[in-house]
Amino acid sequence: MLRLGVPQSALPDGVSIDRAGYWLLVRVSEQAPVRLSDLAESVELDLSTVSRQMRDLVASGLMVKVPDPYDGRASLLSLSDRGAAVLEAVSEARRQVLAEAIADWTDGERAALASGLRRLGAGMQHTRGTGGTRGAGDNDAEEGPS
Repeated sequence: MLRLGVPQSALPDGVSIDRAGYWLLVRVSEQAPVRLSDLAESVELDLSTVSRQMRDLVASGLMVKVPDPYDGRASLLSLSDRGAAVLEAVSEARRQVLAEAIADWTDGERAALASGLRRLGAGMQHTRGTGGTRGAGDNDAEEGPS
């Protein structure tokens, strides 16, 4: 799913955004207002990389950057109204692609996928919460049957 591109047909005229920019829109929408350093940490990328991408998103009017009222050296990032509209349009287009991909699946197959994705998400959260390591003897007994 991460390889799903940004459907250009979903973008308003004059807007160009790639997958990395889309994911930054997603993360900022979840965390806003957010400092650039905190955003870089949350997406696990170098600050300079995120800074360049943010500069482009701000210049294109998709992000708003304002001074941090508690620290004049820092800025806070949020989606602009245009950024929120682009995020929703791209998200809806991506949902459509996924819906088409599973259109001929049975209800049971869709339920199994949803259950598996929830379990994978919980496992990823657990792994991140433990520093990315799980012991060889760990099992998933507490998460229920497979």
